[in-house]
Amino acid sequence: GYIREPSVTINSQGDGTDAEAKARIVDGRKAVRMGVATSEDASAATKFKFQAPIYLQGGTIYAFVLKAPTSLEYTCWTSQLGENEINNGSRVTRQPLLGSLFKSQNGSLWTEDQTQDIKFKLSRASFTENVDSRIQLENVPLKPHLIGNNSIETNADPGSATSPVFGDNPSIVKVHHDWHGLAPGDNFTLDGVVGDPGGIPNANLNTIHTVLYADLQSFTFDAGVSAMTSERGGGRAIHCSYNRPFECLTIKTGAVLINGTKISAVSRLTNHAGVSGYQSTSQYTTDTPTVIELEKKFYYSDAKQVASELTEVQYNDTFHLRKEKSMRVTLTLSTQNEAVSPVIDVTRTNAILNRNLIDYPTYENLIYGIRSTTVTYANQLASDLVSIGDNVEFTHNNEVLAARVSQFNPITRKITFKGLNALKLQKATAFSDADINTASTDTIIISEGAPDNLRLETENNGSVFAKWISKIFLLENQCDGIEIRLSAIFWNATDIKIYYRPKAIGFDGNLNKVNWIPFNPTSPAPGERRKISSNGLIIEPGDADYNNPDYNFLPTPGLCNDASNVNPRSSAIVNPDIIGKSDWQQLTWAIQDIAKFEGIQIKIVLTSVNPAKCPLIDDLQMICSE
Repeated sequence: GYIREPSVTINSQGDGTDAEAKARIVDGRKAVRMGVATSEDASAATKFKFQAPIYLQGGTIYAFVLKAPTSLEYTCWTSQLGENEINNGSRVTRQPLLGSLFKSQNGSLWTEDQTQDIKFKLSRASFTENVDSRIQLENVPLKPHLIGNNSIETNADPGSATSPVFGDNPSIVKVHHDWHGLAPGDNFTLDGVVGDPGGIPNANLNTIHTVLYADLQSFTFDAGVSAMTSERGGGRAIHCSYNRPFECLTIKTGAVLINGTKISAVSRLTNHAGVSGYQSTSQYTTDTPTVIELEKKFYYSDAKQVASELTEVQYNDTFHLRKEKSMRVTLTLSTQNEAVSPVIDVTRTNAILNRNLIDYPTYENLIYGIRSTTVTYANQLASDLVSIGDNVEFTHNNEVLAARVSQFNPITRKITFKGLNALKLQKATAFSDADINTASTDTIIISEGAPDNLRLETENNGSVFAKWISKIFLLENQCDGIEIRLSAIFWNATDIKIYYRPKAIGFDGNLNKVNWIPFNPTSPAPGERRKISSNGLIIEPGDADYNNPDYNFLPTPGLCNDASNVNPRSSAIVNPDIIGKSDWQQLTWAIQDIAKFEGIQIKIVLTSVNPAKCPLIDDLQMICSE
């Protein structure tokens, strides 16, 4: 609390000859409390210094109060009309116009004294005019936080020890952690795991790991030890690090801005991968500084993030964060009047981050598990040709690979293989096993299946996160047609898909167990160049059988009737508060002459590869026709 280094006075009966005293001050060490300055001639002042400037507005009455409720040992100097000044003997003939003195005997009731005033000096600050001063605000560390109960999942199914996929390698562990913000390649920490989940020792889990694959609510990593059982465990006190992706930033601050002063703000943020589960070449690089307004939402055209301390250290090289924090907001303050200044109260300054919880699940994201490949042979197969769990070797591009047998049915002549290499099986595949190779010399059909944990939106628990499901509408008349009109804003024609679920006439079961039906199930997305074979294989342009007239373009079920006419919104505008009339489009989903129904339920599914460009919907109309 010292204003300046205190002086030392030695009182003695002698003259103090040869006496020496020093006042020692050590920064950070709590000293004695400052006392009250005293003098016999009113020349010593007790100085009070505020930690920050105190603004006094014109035309307003202010007061300072001296209180000593438990002591009579304090006095102060005042002037009294008709009395002489103590230091020069001049008679006090008038009171200054600077204020009035109030006295109180109990600290509650105050009485004005028009003949007396207290002595004080009031100093004001003088600020440098027309010079910019800068304050750099940075993110506070994101410490690991508590995640859900028993959030560690193991899978002991046999597979390949080199596979990075959960369910194909027993050493791969899945962490259930909502909105974790981690992307493949990110380092993270686990702590507090107990119970050796899946037989993996706690010490192998409670340490630093690297994310392999991720979605909005989970991610996987390699524990280095194979699980012995498939289970969920870990206990109730699991702590995990996390990142905070966002697309909208609001800086809330206790700012004082007066005429003649100015405050401006510029954000320098860190790029995020975008949709969870993807790696981006721009992630963890710093973006271009952007001018923003305090107290107002600012919408960015790409995903940004505040990273954890661990992630900031991981990406502190010269190609990424360059040893800087992941969020920096620079405030510039200036004044044109030396008597006033803008003020930022940093104790009340915070960043509010908004994130769109939207995703775009695909087969390529291995967080959903491995895909299967089913080989159908033309002729009968021997019952002992293969067994479940066998690793069957084959040659692909002069490289010997292996795929695991997950299903075998000699009667239907089908073998289903799993593993990352299973997708490389082709009609002309040469198997290392002579018996399998002999069987495959006949014509075979190969079809690819969906990943184990990727659920299509035709199912009741589809994997897409952002969706709206209506109630069941019961109709007075039986109908056989549906038409849905929707006003929407698109950034891509495939952003919005609609499904329906009719209640058949006389059906009294649980409609929630009935699968969904997409509108326009065979309609391809605008610009689609891939085709699909009769066996379910995706044919790329340039493949030998691409021009087969029996092959159609790969469909995207659920699109509107005229998806090719969708006009995407300008990528330069992402603020939902700035919407022009031309941004809204009214589109139609319709189907006629289906089996009659007496009730209907619809589901709207929203996806986006860039969460900053989330589709918007409004003004929904549904017409059921007889």
